[in-house]
Amino acid sequence: MLGVYCAACALVASAGALIPDSNRHDGDRLISTPDERTVVLPHLLAEQQTLAIGAAANVFRMPVAPHGSSLNLGAASFDVAAGPAPTQPFEPAAYQKRVSLMRHETTSPSAACSLCGWKMFDNDDSTVGYNLWNSSSWGNLLSEYWEARGLTAITGRGFHRTNSALGWLSHLPAVASAYPQSRNQSWYASTCARCNKTMFAHACPGAWTKIRSIVQNDTHHALTEYESKNPAVDAKQADETDGVHVLFHARLDFTASQVWWPARSSFAGKIPSQTKKVTILHMPYTDEQVEVERKKGHVHQTYVPEMQKNIKVVLDGYKKMLSQSCAGCEVAFSVGTQYSDFALIARHKGPIFCMGSSFCLWAAYANIHGPVYFPETMATLGRKIHDPLSDIKDGRGDGFFWNFGASIHNSMINNFKHTSASDLVKWVNAH
Repeated sequence: MLGVYCAACALVASAGALIPDSNRHDGDRLISTPDERTVVLPHLLAEQQTLAIGAAANVFRMPVAPHGSSLNLGAASFDVAAGPAPTQPFEPAAYQKRVSLMRHETTSPSAACSLCGWKMFDNDDSTVGYNLWNSSSWGNLLSEYWEARGLTAITGRGFHRTNSALGWLSHLPAVASAYPQSRNQSWYASTCARCNKTMFAHACPGAWTKIRSIVQNDTHHALTEYESKNPAVDAKQADETDGVHVLFHARLDFTASQVWWPARSSFAGKIPSQTKKVTILHMPYTDEQVEVERKKGHVHQTYVPEMQKNIKVVLDGYKKMLSQSCAGCEVAFSVGTQYSDFALIARHKGPIFCMGSSFCLWAAYANIHGPVYFPETMATLGRKIHDPLSDIKDGRGDGFFWNFGASIHNSMINNFKHTSASDLVKWVNAH
């Protein structure tokens, strides 16, 4: 049925050296600034390397910092020391063989072309199937689910999910009819060329970027239905603050590859002058917070005392910086469970800032108010230029925008082994 798209699959299969799956994270660049974008692949650090990467017909070159070198970041410099230097070089030929096998794991060329999504299969009818897995890592799970929904939508086919989901996710559609109005051959070809079988779909601007209205409708329906059947669940509603209320989700993970810590320029010009309040929504991190929230629902992570001290320094630094950015408005912290935080982001009325977390991505992507600002790292796929194909034009609200402000990647922090909490705050303020 989708044989017409085989040209796109052939283009992908014949492309130049692609980023290996093991390195294809949100965090390909360690530092991202508006004026200069330094590109570093943490897992491919090698002396005097330059890595050429081709994405379909687009070939670009990214300088790789020698292991043990320093990067000058203006206000502070940091050593590139993300563990020992690799012992085995990157071998494009061996990788291309693995990519070729991966892309032809189905039984026929037509099936391979029609199923460029991760863990999807052809039902030999008008629907495409997706093998669901369950995890407390909602962001990663939702990335697969929504990319599968997006691919079926833009190919004009129905959707069928295998396996049962847990919690509120079980209220997302297991079966969905085709969306004829969303069928678009060029979108499908572009998605296959960019993101063919990308495991973490949020690491690539694929079909999910074309179905925001579907994500919004189905997410809010699922949240409402789940809460109606579980009245005791801890669910936060949107704050009815008079005036503009800004929400910044701080993902308190200092090793995850998708997390980028935004600097002052990431908020500049985006916080309205009439803002009355900024809320920094974060995971519980003190022993007391964890104890309280764990009684209400799932707590995703806990921290040793030294990490708790570092986190307080970082959060207090953001509070002071954001207070200056909103001309002295109220800046408050908010702590909740995994579910309550997701629901709050999805329902917030006002600007939302995320920092690369896929958890924040899918909650904010479902938001019908906004505007939403998300780091551009996944939209550009490591390139230095803005790609209009990545723009989010679908959906309700005041828009979803890629944030090109300065940010620093987690691999430069690494649980404060590479950058101290106080130095991180200094860098955030200076950029």
